[in-house]
Amino acid sequence: MKIYIAILFLCFCCADIQAQLPFHANFDVTVEKEGEILDLAWAGGLDNAQFSEIDFDGDGIMDLFVFDKSGNSILTLRHNGEKYEYAPQYARMFPRLLDWVLLADYDGDGVKDIFTDENGFRVLKGAVDGDSWSFVEAKNRLRYGEDEKIIYISQADIPALTDIEGDGDLDILTFDVGGAYMQWYENLSQDLYGHADSLVFEKSSDCWGNFVELGDGTIQLEACEMGKKGKSVHAGSTILALDIEGDNDKDLILADVIDTSFTFLLNGGNADSSVITAFTQNYLNEDLFDFPAAYLIDFNNDGKKDLLTSPNDEIYYENTNHIGAYKNVSDNGFEFVLEEEGFLIKEMIDVGSDAFPVWVDYNVDGLLDIVIGNKGYFNRDSLRFYSSLTLYENMGTNETPSFRWITNNFANLGQYNYANIYPAFTDLDQDGDMDLLIGSKTEKLHYFENIADSNTPMELELNTFNVVTSPYLGFSTPTFFDINEDGLDDLIVGEKLGRVLYYENTSNGSNISFELISDYWGEVDVRQFSEPVGFPVPTLFEQDGSRYLMVNTLEGNLFLYTDLENEVFTLVDNNYSNIKESGEGGLSITDMDNDGYLDLLVGNARGGIGLYSQNPMYNNIEFVERTSPEINIYPNPTDHFLHIEIASSNPINITIYDVLGRLQKTETTTNLTNISVDVSALETGLYFCEIVGGNGRFVERFFRE
Repeated sequence: MKIYIAILFLCFCCADIQAQLPFHANFDVTVEKEGEILDLAWAGGLDNAQFSEIDFDGDGIMDLFVFDKSGNSILTLRHNGEKYEYAPQYARMFPRLLDWVLLADYDGDGVKDIFTDENGFRVLKGAVDGDSWSFVEAKNRLRYGEDEKIIYISQADIPALTDIEGDGDLDILTFDVGGAYMQWYENLSQDLYGHADSLVFEKSSDCWGNFVELGDGTIQLEACEMGKKGKSVHAGSTILALDIEGDNDKDLILADVIDTSFTFLLNGGNADSSVITAFTQNYLNEDLFDFPAAYLIDFNNDGKKDLLTSPNDEIYYENTNHIGAYKNVSDNGFEFVLEEEGFLIKEMIDVGSDAFPVWVDYNVDGLLDIVIGNKGYFNRDSLRFYSSLTLYENMGTNETPSFRWITNNFANLGQYNYANIYPAFTDLDQDGDMDLLIGSKTEKLHYFENIADSNTPMELELNTFNVVTSPYLGFSTPTFFDINEDGLDDLIVGEKLGRVLYYENTSNGSNISFELISDYWGEVDVRQFSEPVGFPVPTLFEQDGSRYLMVNTLEGNLFLYTDLENEVFTLVDNNYSNIKESGEGGLSITDMDNDGYLDLLVGNARGGIGLYSQNPMYNNIEFVERTSPEINIYPNPTDHFLHIEIASSNPINITIYDVLGRLQKTETTTNLTNISVDVSALETGLYFCEIVGGNGRFVERFFRE
């Protein structure tokens, strides 16, 4: 079904509707690395991934839900029977989640529910209609006992959700506040009600398994009699419970916050009385810095649970080929053999952590290439991230771009040991070629002069000239745009607290100079959820005579502003096109394929990037002209009712779509004197209201505030 959009001018926004045409994910552009096509190129990278199985589309094959602590982001992948395919439409169905997330069916209805952090265990019950998922809160915090104490879990931990005693309901294993003794919270649903659909718990053991995990990560058996006197306190453990031997009790794969490998703990007891009687350190021979976690996932669709591993420390962690895939080669139990390092990541554009992509023609061949800055790649010896620039060269044509990885150290910028390098290109010295300006963790912007001969690939050399130094900078994100239309690209910089700065380019030839015009440009401030910082990443574009400022944020929402000539800009949308790549990433916009529509690169905290295009072929939208203002909708914005005035004597069909063209609401009315549509159930954002009747089909935009 196509949505026919009328080109119109609305009272709340002076811009042509084409400039407001939403961006849609574009997976059609091919990316190659070392001779292999990256099937998940635009899926967006992985850092601290947590994995759960879920059948999104009801085809009987388990798909993959990924929660990544980097940016608290969600990635959804559909299994086609042979391999995983990127399926971002499902990610949008999940609510905002924090710290850790596991999916499990607690009530036995065949639908996965969400267990996550909320200063304890928060549970959201899942529901599915076709392949559309929704979640409602079942418990804000899980509690136990008659006095309803909160079940404790550290924000850094991964608990085990499993049926300990085999009675058919879901129990919890988690460590105590000190992080040494494992506690068993038994679900009493079957005992009390004869079914599994309740979340009623009691603490059945303060020392499940009769062992203690000491402060140095070692295991001591027969430890319950020791009590808790004098134990070393530490926080951070990941737990996977599974029955390795097939004897109907739960063994453990465990890792501590200071570990680089797993410990296997063998349960020598039984389902009613669990006792850890032996353990094996350096299980799987894993060496994953730092704080690994393991997840049972049938990643090859052979009907047997395999094992995926990933780091769980969001401060110091491996971020290169760090997702381990261990195939289960046992016929009736568990025996894990390493099949692949860099699982999924090798199929993605992934530059470590925090990706800052920009469009630029680095080799002057008339094709736009992609250069990506980053937070960096982790080095376990120095415990720091080393930043560099990655280059993907455009090997296609002006109409059909395709990209090939060239290097992770473009221009040898890795030698300077910058942190969080954000690239921006323009002709700073006015010599006819593109120079490079880099934002970083420091208060200085670093200038690299292009000293290459005319019409040859960039050759960048550090120039010690101080383009801009400001106490407002640090974690700075520069971009260039000719604001005052004097033929010189001015400098726009995001600074970590959430504001955007404007520096006018006052250069004269090779004499480079910039003057600070505003340290609170347009009164833009993108901080959300009471965060002290916003990490704004600006980019600007012009379309059909109107100018726009788009800003990525810490939370990953894209803010879109217009009326840039005013002292205070107009915020058009704070969740533009429903794009949310998890934040802490770059933005760059251009028309990469000369089709007259814009293409957007969005980086994220996981080290990956997404590609989004305005082209109607990706939005299922077609334009029709409207010559007379026959329709009026008000109020706009609205928080409850949308009133419609139309010259018609026939019934009116009203359909509301979100910016991705997804149906939200439809109704037909014959009451043409008082047409009111209740939109209070819609989420905040931009919508299209399609009205069929009168003299044709029309579409009006409105904002649900």
